[in-house]
Order: sequence, then structure tokens, then C-alpha cells
Amino acid sequence: MNEQTMPLPGPYARSRVTTQVIMLAVALALMPAFGYGLYRHGLQAAVITGIAVGSSMVFDVLTDLSLRKRISVLDFSSLVTGLLLGLSLPVTVPLWMPAAAAFLAIVLLKGLLGTFTNIRLNPVAVIRLILWLGFPLFLYAPEDPSALPPLSVLKAAWAETGDLTQALAELDIPQMIFGSVPGAIGTTSMIAIVIGAAFLLLTGVIDLRIPATMLCTFVFVLLLFAPDRAPTYLTVQLAGGILMFAAFFLATDPWTAPLTSGGKYLYGLLIGLVCAVLRIFQIEESEAIALLCANLLSPLIERVTMPRPFGIRSEVLRHRKAKKEDEPEEEEEDEADEDEDDAVVVEIEETAEKTEAPVAPETPAEGTTTATVTGTPPAESTAAATVTGTPPPQ
Repeated sequence: MNEQTMPLPGPYARSRVTTQVIMLAVALALMPAFGYGLYRHGLQAAVITGIAVGSSMVFDVLTDLSLRKRISVLDFSSLVTGLLLGLSLPVTVPLWMPAAAAFLAIVLLKGLLGTFTNIRLNPVAVIRLILWLGFPLFLYAPEDPSALPPLSVLKAAWAETGDLTQALAELDIPQMIFGSVPGAIGTTSMIAIVIGAAFLLLTGVIDLRIPATMLCTFVFVLLLFAPDRAPTYLTVQLAGGILMFAAFFLATDPWTAPLTSGGKYLYGLLIGLVCAVLRIFQIEESEAIALLCANLLSPLIERVTMPRPFGIRSEVLRHRKAKKEDEPEEEEEDEADEDEDDAVVVEIEETAEKTEAPVAPETPAEGTTTATVTGTPPAESTAAATVTGTPPPQ
């Protein structure tokens, strides 16, 4: 049988939960956040999100054609990528920016970087980081104080007054929970995000290992090292920024997250730890930075937490590991022994040649003739003969 058509060994598993079904479930889970953004920001939110979705699907088809890959636009992964990109952008961005973000996410990050390297970065985190570094006016609008997100308001008020309690008093926590604050289209409403996350949890698309570990680590670090441990401060940190959106929709992305069970816990812990430390130092876009750090370490986390093969004890694994480590030393020892044996053989041959006694030729007596008969013996004799004697008389 041809090796290319030979079936893989079992066991096999069948499931109706395909990539298409999972992506459609994620798209439905994003509808509460999109609906609230549409209600709050109007038609502009729909235009920006639509450009991001359409551009992502078009670039997905073009990338597959250029790389000679199977067209994967019907698995709706590009649809979800476009929705996440559109919902993570504020309505103040120009219309070319959602298309540029889709090009960067689909063509560069997923198409080229994801195909030819083992580096997989979350597109939304990369876009947010680029906006923060290169186009901060679109995210924070410092010329308009009323358009500042809650965490930026807290940072500015704390720097001005020097009193954290007074700075917290300037924030309306109920509005932060409902989402009636400046920010991106679909990341401000904590209630809408939780509704979508509950749908994903009930349908089994995601589990709580990554988001729960991330949020618990975040709160624990703040309780230990934050300048204020009051519930008001913790609520502001949880409801501000894109923390909840990142916990349930970005960190659980199967394209960038580890697949092992232990790796998911470690992955969530790393994101929560880095995000909390950056929040303590009032560094903006802490969620994007923490996600990218975890994405870069995701292959290492998965390799470290890979479970051992079923039925193999730890002693056997340690023995195999020790045997592999000793193999180079044994090969070196065998080569040294072979070289030593060759040297001994050469020395023995040289000694044998030196000690071998030379044979002196016999000197015949006067008046005698010596004839040496060599070659093929006569028929009546089967051996070589040496005839020595007195020649016959004349």
C-alpha cells in the first residue's frame, strides 16, 4: 500500500463539533457586546465592524490562494477575527484603520507568521499595542477629557490630586459595569461580555481554566501589592480596560493558547500576573502586553506541561533519559578502545618482524654441484626435491 494513503493508527474520534460550529458559537457570543456598541455608538459602530469583518474574509481568501492552501473562509475563523478586531476599536478611528488591521491580522500574523514559524500572536493584542504606540489619539483622545477611558481618568486624577481615594470618587462604577463610558465598541459593557461568556461556557466551547486562573491571579496580586485594597479600587480595575473581554474572548483563543490542561492553568496565571503588575504601575494596554508575553511563551508552556505517555512509569522515563545522556560517552569510550586495539596489533606485528631470524644459504663443498628443482614436480613424485651429489664420470 502506498505510504501516502496508509491510514493512521487508531484510536479515532468523531464529533459534530467542528471548527465551523465553534466559530459560529463565538460569533453568536459576541452579539451582546456588538448590540450594546451599536446601541451606544450608532451606525458608525456597525460600519467599522463591517469593514473589519469584510476585509478579514477577503484577505483570508487571497492569502489561501497565494499560499496555495485550501480555502478556509467557510470555517468562519476570519469572521470571528474581524468581529474581534472591530469590537476592540473605538468609533473615532478612520475607516481605513479596520481594513489595515484586518490585513495585519490575516495576511501577516496568521498567513505568513503562523504558516512559516511557530510564533502565534493574538491579532487583537497586536493591533491594540500598535494603536497605543503609534496612534494614541485614536484610543485615548487626550485633547478631549470627556472621551478618556475610566483608567485614564483615574491615572490623570491621581497624578493631579495625589489622593487615590479622591481620584476614585470621580468615577461612576455602575456606568463602568453597564458600559456607559468611553472606550472601544464592544469592550466597555461588563454585563454584555459576561452574557456572551456564559453562552460559551454553557455550550462547552470554552472552559474556566484560563479565564478563572487569569482573573483570580489578577485579583490576588492586586490584594497583595496594590496601593488600595478597597472593593471600589478592585471593581474599577476589573471593569476598566478590556480585562473581561480579554479573559473570555482573547486568552481562550485556541490558535494561541496551549492545548494541555496544565498549560492552560499556567497560561492564565502568567497573563493575570503580568497584567496586574502593569496595572499597579499604571501602564496602559496592560492586557495586550500580557497576552503577547503569554503568546510568545505558549509553545514552551505546552512542551513543559505535555503529559507523559499512558502506561509508562516515571522510573522508565528517567532510565530512558539517563540512557540517552550516557550514549555519547559510551560511543567515545568504544572509539578509544578500538584505537588502543589497533595500536597493540601494529606493535605486535613490528616486534614479530624484528625478532624473525634470517635463513643463511648453504655453501656447497668443492667438487660438488647443487641443483635446486623448483616448479611442478614430476608425475611420479608429488613434492619438490633437492638433488645434491657427485657428477657422473666423463
